[in-house]
Amino acid sequence: PSSPVTICILGTDPFGSAIEKAASSGTGGSRSLSVRRISSADAADGCQIVYIGDPDGGTLDALGGKPVVQHVWAPASVAGHWLGRSHGM
Repeated sequence: PSSPVTICILGTDPFGSAIEKAASSGTGGSRSLSVRRISSADAADGCQIVYIGDPDGGTLDALGGKPVVQHVWAPASVAGHWLGRSHGM
């Protein structure tokens, strides 16, 4: 496909303008990269990668049904709670 790989930032954004600069100077293989900031998991349609800056169980659960790669920064207690519940750990 020729459409860009879309990286979405949900919640706290630690990147600022640096992520746009990086996206505009590179590609995802043969595809360009684009960046979107979204305010909820419901807005993640069209995102191939979602960075979640301040996750909670509801956000992670809402993204669970979407075909996206999720990158989460979270204290171990939050991540462990979600992984244990979602994956039967």
